[in-house]
Amino acid sequence: MSEVLNAHAPENQRATVLSVASFIRMLPYVVLAPVIGYLSTTGHLEYFFLVWTVLTFAALFLYLSLKKREARVALPSEDTDTMTIGRQV
Repeated sequence: MSEVLNAHAPENQRATVLSVASFIRMLPYVVLAPVIGYLSTTGHLEYFFLVWTVLTFAALFLYLSLKKREARVALPSEDTDTMTIGRQV
């Protein structure tokens, strides 16, 4: 992510853009820490593990389904006997 931001951010704003991106990337951890602490204190930490597992598998399923839709099947080229493989645009 930092390489993409580094390439596209203007030179005079690059440090600020990278700092804000780093802050936004760490924000979920800041939000989750008190929730995990509360659940651990009350003895219900298994709820966090259950929800986290469901979210992880949902994200994995979404990623794989989107990647499968992007892939194209190899088709024979009309002018030659070779196969062409590509991605949808």
